[in-house]
Amino acid sequence: MVGIVVSAALGITAGPLADLLGIAASNVGLP
Repeated sequence: MVGIVVSAALGITAGPLADLLGIAASNVGLP
C-alpha cells in the first residue's frame, strides 16, 4: 500500500520535474 502511494506521488511529480529539467536544458542550450 505504501508503494502505491509512493509510486503515485512519483508519477505526479515526475511530469513537472521533467518539464523543469527540459526548460533548464533548453536554457543551457542542450537539445
